[in-house]
Amino acid sequence: MKTFIHLILILNLFLTAECIGQNRSIAFSDKPFSEIQTMAKNENKLIFIDAYASWCGPCKWMSANIFTNDTVADFYNKNFICAKYDMEKGEGVRLSRQYEVMAYPTLLFINSAGELVHLKVGAAKSIPEYIELGITAMDPNECYAAYLKRYSKGENTPSFMYHYLKLLSDAYRPVDVPLNKYLSAQKEADLVSNTNWKILFSFCNNMDSREFRYLLAHQQEFTSMHGKDSVNAKLYNVYFKALLDLGRSDKMPDSSYSLLKRRISNSGYSGAGKVIFDADLYLCQMQGDVQKLIDIAYRDLDKYYHDDPVMLSELASLVHDYSKDKEYLEKASLWLKRSVELKPGIENNQTCAALLYDLGRKEEAIKYCKDALIIARKQNVSSEPIEQDLKKYESGQ
Repeated sequence: MKTFIHLILILNLFLTAECIGQNRSIAFSDKPFSEIQTMAKNENKLIFIDAYASWCGPCKWMSANIFTNDTVADFYNKNFICAKYDMEKGEGVRLSRQYEVMAYPTLLFINSAGELVHLKVGAAKSIPEYIELGITAMDPNECYAAYLKRYSKGENTPSFMYHYLKLLSDAYRPVDVPLNKYLSAQKEADLVSNTNWKILFSFCNNMDSREFRYLLAHQQEFTSMHGKDSVNAKLYNVYFKALLDLGRSDKMPDSSYSLLKRRISNSGYSGAGKVIFDADLYLCQMQGDVQKLIDIAYRDLDKYYHDDPVMLSELASLVHDYSKDKEYLEKASLWLKRSVELKPGIENNQTCAALLYDLGRKEEAIKYCKDALIIARKQNVSSEPIEQDLKKYESGQ
């Protein structure tokens, strides 16, 4: 019923907005917070605060694209007393401490007594999400404060816990304590249930936890109920995060990272090789070690990305730009040909032509360059750079 009512409210808002131009904005007040509280009390409304920082890119995007949307503006101006504060200046510093603002932007909903009712961190891209957020804030049974109260009174059904943990996560509040308390009370056999799987998938990220070990040991059971892609994605994400966390740590020796890779390889997870390959590539990229990245790609890219045209093209381009090793360049040419075979495009054809030309294979280079030219003309993209390359290849300059 709640979902249906929310849907009707949102639909009505959008139907109303269809015939109206986008020319209104949320009317944010710049008055002191004490005066905002008085306004909220007099009008019997909640306070909506955009808690931002002047340097925050998502905050600027939200101000330009969300708060100026007529549907959002009308909804928030009608239902809330709206204010915004730079959390690093003036009164914002105190409010940031009082309401434990952890990141920007944070959207706060506060009652006239100054009590936190609801909050969410981040700049969502979808207009309906902001309407849903406001509706939830006004719902005394579904807002953040209501879930805190219900949890403190001992409510802990699987469905309740999933929504409670999601609220905490969306608010950048720690979930580990309530998550571990809940999971420790669950029988292992019950972990495979639909709601418990949603909890595991969304919040359980510790590869040493009892729950993750159970998932690993009962992959087939989870797969039969929740799908192979979903289970593989969870296993992959947990292992990938563990590798990155350790690999980026300045305090851990390289031997610890090698031991973790060996442990994952021996875990029984069928995607162990790929997750280790991906983590190695990512860490090399972050550390700026291009040669090591190329070495890793040369060894194993075909094994894990033979059917991925984008990865094949991007790694081949990197080899072309940074390596003079003919063996590596020859391998990169095969990646590019495979990329073009899978999904012909301007970029992979151009790169393939350039690499083949550098390898002295003029006729092949001309062929791929002409293919790039055909695609560019079909897509009405400027073909001048490709024509210049073709002249170069044909003249042998």
